[in-house]
Amino acid sequence: MNYLIHKLLNSEELVILRKNLDKEKLLWEDGKQTAGKQAALVKNNLQLKRDSDLSIKFSKLITKKILSNELIKSFALPKKIHGTIFSKSTRGMKYGSHIDNPYMPSGRADLSFTIFLNYKDNYEGGALSIESFNSEKKFKLNAGEIIIYPSTYLHSVEE
Repeated sequence: MNYLIHKLLNSEELVILRKNLDKEKLLWEDGKQTAGKQAALVKNNLQLKRDSDLSIKFSKLITKKILSNELIKSFALPKKIHGTIFSKSTRGMKYGSHIDNPYMPSGRADLSFTIFLNYKDNYEGGALSIESFNSEKKFKLNAGEIIIYPSTYLHSVEE
């Protein structure tokens, strides 16, 4: 399986992100709004409105952190981050098996990433499962860690 796990966000950045994301109750919408036809059938989560000031501000932070990280640059050779979606799931929500669209209006997106914002001991479930040709691996990372993986790998988020 071809992936990278790395600490991206420090504890101060995590506190700021969580504090702001938790207080913005009205800016969360149905995650199906950004899903393709097939993914919408299995997507049941919430996501921060992508055009909100908060989403734009924190997307810029994430992009800056990724593009300036030497290990990530060596692994992924990132040229452009096509978009960051802040998502969350409450009890009963999950995101079934899907692939991320590798072709976007803004260009190819060969790699996808997930950044865990909460401490894994503070919630139940929510593991990211990634399937490759003959294996499946589950990830529930520490807060601030990123996992980068091919967009075409089947992956899901458990309830």
